Amino acid sequence: MATGQFHNAPITKFLVLATTGFSILNGVLKAPPRLLTITDIVERPARAARLFLLPWTYYSAGELLFGTLLLYLFRVFERHWGSPKFAAYAFTSSISSLLVHLGLFIIFKPLPFAQLRPGPYGLVFSLLWRYIVEIPAISKFSIFGAILTDKIFVYLLAIQLLMTNPPSTTTAGISGLLGGIIASAELLQLHRFRFPAFMESLARQYILPLLQTNTRPYTVTPVLNANLAALHAQSQEQMPSSLLGPDSANFEGPFSFGALRAARQQAQAQSRPQRRPPPPNAADTDGPQPTRRPQASATVSEDNISSLEELGFERDRAVEALRRHNNNVEMAAVWLFDN
Repeated sequence: MATGQFHNAPITKFLVLATTGFSILNGVLKAPPRLLTITDIVERPARAARLFLLPWTYYSAGELLFGTLLLYLFRVFERHWGSPKFAAYAFTSSISSLLVHLGLFIIFKPLPFAQLRPGPYGLVFSLLWRYIVEIPAISKFSIFGAILTDKIFVYLLAIQLLMTNPPSTTTAGISGLLGGIIASAELLQLHRFRFPAFMESLARQYILPLLQTNTRPYTVTPVLNANLAALHAQSQEQMPSSLLGPDSANFEGPFSFGALRAARQQAQAQSRPQRRPPPPNAADTDGPQPTRRPQASATVSEDNISSLEELGFERDRAVEALRRHNNNVEMAAVWLFDN
């Protein structure tokens, strides 16, 4: 992984390192985490203590690869929400997923579903649920007549993880999706849960400094990735085709920001003062000089103004930016953040 790619995502970094370390350690010791059954929990309570190790250890190398890659891609949520909210969601969604999985134990006790699969399936698939409902698609493409979006690559990783070793992996993934729905629902208000202030203070003072990445990665602008992705999705039809070609493949996390980088470069080029030829000398020309009319300002739409106001900009500056960039909301946003 490139240096700095965990910037502003220390909790994600800890989860990736913890799951990788525990999984490798179990492989070296040749003691892979055995699947727990309902019999182990009911008849052998001592083995129930292994429930605490389940979120940290993957059973196979394939699960470790796909699971950590998905978790790494979902680090954008920690950057968007902040570490305290992300840690709280990771806790509530993991607990909700585990309870759903235990419920499946009771319902399907005679069937092979009555197994607990090691690994942070609950967290990964609860974040996948948020990815499905919150993250907009950036680009579309066609394969054999089927219209797909760039989100399909994340979905393929999730399907591969689900099908690593069914039915236990499939059940764990479904439990994670249901846990994400429960943790995000307004009914139970679990999304409002936060750790106590003293715990956050201790974490900021002693734990997070050990996980912080000092090297800052290159970013388009210091804004939330999800907001920029939403703006890109809204204004994709307004972007010149020259900005949406191969550059759209340059992405960070699950979002494609190649077009945003191109938009920023174009905005900077337009904002530079251009040399104009000196006006002709009146003595060298015959007759009266025609009067130049000022160029009409570009018409701006209220929807684009509202989009920029939602990002925190004042209306006057939003209107000015849109007029500068011919009502292109994405290039206007880049210009506003840079100025």
